[in-house]
Amino acid sequence: MLDTLNRAAISLLPKRVISTLGRPYLAGSSLEEGFQAVQENYTDCGRYSTFDILGEEATTKQEADHYLLSYIQAAHFFSSIFCGQSPHQRPVSLSVKPSSICAIVSAEPLQLDASTPLPERLEQLCGHAADLDVTLDMEDHRWTDVSLSAAEELLEKGYTNLGIVLQSRLNRTQQDIDYYLSRPSYPFPKEKIRVRACIGIYNEPEEIATNNIPEAKNRLVKRILELFAAGVYVEIATHDQEVIDRLLPLIDHYERSGIISPERYEFQFLRGVQAGEVLGEQLRQRGKIVREYMPIELAPGLGAAYVKRRLKANPRLVVLGSKNFFNKL
Repeated sequence: MLDTLNRAAISLLPKRVISTLGRPYLAGSSLEEGFQAVQENYTDCGRYSTFDILGEEATTKQEADHYLLSYIQAAHFFSSIFCGQSPHQRPVSLSVKPSSICAIVSAEPLQLDASTPLPERLEQLCGHAADLDVTLDMEDHRWTDVSLSAAEELLEKGYTNLGIVLQSRLNRTQQDIDYYLSRPSYPFPKEKIRVRACIGIYNEPEEIATNNIPEAKNRLVKRILELFAAGVYVEIATHDQEVIDRLLPLIDHYERSGIISPERYEFQFLRGVQAGEVLGEQLRQRGKIVREYMPIELAPGLGAAYVKRRLKANPRLVVLGSKNFFNKL
């Protein structure tokens, strides 16, 4: 009951409070702060990162252009710093939300500005990030077809530095694996396609998804095994100890049997989530590839939508964080 009340209260908090409470989840409030955080994450701790610029649902071409150009700037910076790294073990990758680089004319039904089509803008970014991996992040169900279709178009053109995200809570995900990954013949080996597998944080309509977390966890394990069978590079994104405990013996068996190699997958965790930090370090000690999600906002407050989702996923932090915030006033 307390968690439910906290989740409801989060939507009422002012941006200043949200920004303060969400600070542990962010790697900075400017490109420069984010660049420094990613470099320190690697040079000081030996940790890999995926860099994301927070900003959702751009409503004008000017806003979408601003985010796209910021991503291109980040691509050039990281390419110059981390050039020459082997695929899938590069210290940094990029993660981009489609709603940040495409202008939205209508939210429901989703309609994009014709001057900011996702395939073309995604291709532009992947071209500038030729020395980096780019993941097209997945948002709520309105974006699923748009995102997967755009990714398919680039994969068919031979872009090997593009990855996608699939969410286990959606009922359609098993069919998406079959349609977009298992059956198609792309002009390069499928192990070059990266797929981040996660539960998904968006509450979706019950007719298209499950909002039952135990069921979503069970689905996640099944979908990850299907992704291995499809031959793609699998990015396992979960903080759940039970899910990882179920997967590790299966993965170890696959490795011993020669079905997969240790270079065929990695684990991903969100910055600021303590369970992820603990699990990540344990997995690194076991020799696993681990990557930390490092989101930044271009200015204070622009990452509010992401921070609210994180706080709602861990509402007890609101009580602790609020006490610290008001003690400083």
